[in-house]
Amino acid sequence: MDMKPTNEQKLIILMLADIAEKLGADTHFDLKLVAKAIGYDSAWMLPFEYSMSFENEDLPVEVKDVINVLDMFDFIERGVEGLSPDDQAEIRVVPNGHNVVFRGFDGNNETTHYGIAGHLVNDLKRFSRFYGRDLNSDRLFSMYMAACWRPMCLSVATS
Repeated sequence: MDMKPTNEQKLIILMLADIAEKLGADTHFDLKLVAKAIGYDSAWMLPFEYSMSFENEDLPVEVKDVINVLDMFDFIERGVEGLSPDDQAEIRVVPNGHNVVFRGFDGNNETTHYGIAGHLVNDLKRFSRFYGRDLNSDRLFSMYMAACWRPMCLSVATS
């Protein structure tokens, strides 16, 4: 199943969500989330949020990439927080050292990744560590080395 509604289907979904909201319909769907997912061409959010309602839905590659980056930085930030203050200070001193935190995606040039991160963190309440942060930064996606992260993560999990 591919959640790629046509323009006509989008209009119908948005109208039904609007009618249900106006009538105060008792539904287990978050009508604002449904409208946002359809309105922003982010229908992937629906099976992500309502897994029992949609089966065998593959997430778009960009969504998987953003999840990978957020997962990686969640792990890294937790690891750095677990270090002693001296070790944390040492990380900031090494060449190109800085606070090891997720700085976001470029809202001008990485708009798809930036939007997906916003949906995951703010709308779907995933990756709570990043909630409330400004997710807009300079162009960084290619520097995140996310392609290296997944194999390392899997090898640690299986060892």
